[in-house]
Amino acid sequence: IVLGLVCFNSAEAMTVTANGTAQVDTAQSKFGGGSLETTNVTTDFLSVPDSAEFAFGAGDFTLEVFYRNAANPSLTEGFIGQRAASQYSFVFYRSGTNALSFAYTENCSTEVDTTVTWDPAENTWYHLAVTRDSSDDLRFFVDGTQVGATTNIGAASFCNSTASLTIGGVNTIIQAPEDWLDEIRVSNVARYTANFTAPTSAFCGDVAGTVLLVHADGTDGSTTFSDDESACGGGAEEGHRRIIESMKFEDAVKIKLI
Repeated sequence: IVLGLVCFNSAEAMTVTANGTAQVDTAQSKFGGGSLETTNVTTDFLSVPDSAEFAFGAGDFTLEVFYRNAANPSLTEGFIGQRAASQYSFVFYRSGTNALSFAYTENCSTEVDTTVTWDPAENTWYHLAVTRDSSDDLRFFVDGTQVGATTNIGAASFCNSTASLTIGGVNTIIQAPEDWLDEIRVSNVARYTANFTAPTSAFCGDVAGTVLLVHADGTDGSTTFSDDESACGGGAEEGHRRIIESMKFEDAVKIKLI
């Protein structure tokens, strides 16, 4: 039970817009019966307006997706990023046929790139994640297993970009994939710092640290996508915890839990 003044959840649902022919495909999904399908390498992606919650600076984060491709591509495939001309913050992507990469800038233009070797099979779902923890260690994970070495990026503070965050393509600088993405989640915490069991069910929108969560479910061919802020599994207790952890000082004078 939360007593005292009313507290406000700063993590409000964000607007997600489909671009090009990006759409829900019910023929392929990891969870929930649908996924994001993109079929044009330059125009298909989801976009989310810039938010202060994407400004990770020198803080912790996790970017993760479930990914499947129909053919092993030679093109670069963007998963999640905030990258535009002179407004480049970060991007998580697949670089060619056998590499997984994360890149960032501190000045919105000069790229620092970290790449590990990874060559996926066709027509197979993979859980992909990149994290930064409080020790400034950057790690990549595929299906819960770390891929490549841990890279310490020091006190690097990412550019506070004003660009939209994009999913499945990064403002045409990184090309959109001809493939499927599911359970796309952005977090302001390092969810994984060692090997873990890959998720076996859909994520919950009320889990602490969640900034953006797109399930990509719906009717086949739909272009409607949303950011899920609802509870599942965690119930009211977890929802209250997320509200408290995402509060700013000015939101309330005191909170008491009993």
